[in-house]
Amino acid sequence: MVFVQKGAESMKGIKRLAAGLLAALAASLLSGCSIVGLDVENKLRPPRGTGEQEAIQQALESYIRSAEKSSSYLLKYPKSGDYRSAFIVDDFDRDGEQEAYAFYRPGQENRKTHVNYLRKVEGQWKSVADTEGYGSEIGEVMLGDLSGNGVQELCVGWQQYGTTDREMVLYSLSSSGLIAQDAGAYSVALTADLTASGSDSLLLLGVGAEETVTARLWSMRSGELKELGMTRLDGSIVRFSNLQPVKLADGVAGGYVDGVRESGAMVTELIYWEDGQLFAPFYQPDSNRTTITVRESGIPAMDVDGDGQVEWPVSSRMNGYGDVPVSEALWITRWQTWDYATRTVQTKYFDYVNLRDRYSLRADEVFWQGVTGLYNKDSHILTISTYEGEITDAGIGSVAETGSVVLQLQAVALGESSQAQWGTLVSTSATTAYYAQTGNLPGYDLTLDKLGYMLTILP
Repeated sequence: MVFVQKGAESMKGIKRLAAGLLAALAASLLSGCSIVGLDVENKLRPPRGTGEQEAIQQALESYIRSAEKSSSYLLKYPKSGDYRSAFIVDDFDRDGEQEAYAFYRPGQENRKTHVNYLRKVEGQWKSVADTEGYGSEIGEVMLGDLSGNGVQELCVGWQQYGTTDREMVLYSLSSSGLIAQDAGAYSVALTADLTASGSDSLLLLGVGAEETVTARLWSMRSGELKELGMTRLDGSIVRFSNLQPVKLADGVAGGYVDGVRESGAMVTELIYWEDGQLFAPFYQPDSNRTTITVRESGIPAMDVDGDGQVEWPVSSRMNGYGDVPVSEALWITRWQTWDYATRTVQTKYFDYVNLRDRYSLRADEVFWQGVTGLYNKDSHILTISTYEGEITDAGIGSVAETGSVVLQLQAVALGESSQAQWGTLVSTSATTAYYAQTGNLPGYDLTLDKLGYMLTILP
């Protein structure tokens, strides 16, 4: 029973009650315990959608009330990837009508997240299939026509408790409901037509025990998820990033991926399918390592010239930075690519890459052999000078005393051009203006026009 007091005493009582509740809530948050009656996750009603999404959500709620005998539920949202909504709406079967996948967790504690499939029946949205998932949290969601029948399957990466790995489960619709097929643990994934068969494949990269790092390719065969092939990758990789699809030739596709070693060094792998086999041409089985793409700089692989092919950087320290810590060193990057026709590695460019200010400065190898650089993080000024002595105050001080300035480049946020105390505007991005000046040194023939061609703005 609740008693309500009147007047000043009532206000005092309310204040005491509020203070007590706040204190209890704070104690609960600090201890990691929940308070009976204050389970926010379970009691908050999901926000209402609008338009078509509202109709889909109402159909979902109707199903939950029927199946769970309760209206309590929590919408669940993928944590990463291209699909971040609790509802994914598309024409998955290409019949001209939209269908929907919904992700929710029934209101009771310690329940797993469900996958619900909805479509229109006689003009009204209706839940037609539902299944319990493989965990409570969804890492990512992907779509792909792995069966080649024109219907997109749902690929869900379930977050695994206590690990960064995810469990990849593929969902397809049958007359009996949603069929779930488990492809196993993985770190990063890609869906694309990697076999030139007209249907998508599922590429899974994973880090196992005892320096076992693998790439596995999956596809659908007669309604069953089958592993087509597997290949080993650099065994020192502890995590992946930046998985990018690439077309190597007509009928040959694959993916580039950056792997990070425990030391912090980065290595790029290429994986592709050909003649019924999965290949990783950079990997060396004898050493369980990939060495030709290793770099300390942390610069990712990317398509630096817009030709549709991925280049990876192999970095070397600028003159004078041999003993400087990795985080403070400046690097010259040799961009390389793999030529599928000749099965050889080719060098395409040499440049200095500034990820902080999102640009690269391209010049030939001879240019970089005779210079060094200093970068001031506060002013965002890069100074390239002739190298005539050692670097003693890297990243903070001025040009070496015996060196002559070849060029200076400053990145300034748009709208703050007054901060550029010198130089001429040579380029702009959506957020940044780039100012430069040259030292007019004999032998370098460096003009502002030429500098404009050397400068590339990174995405």
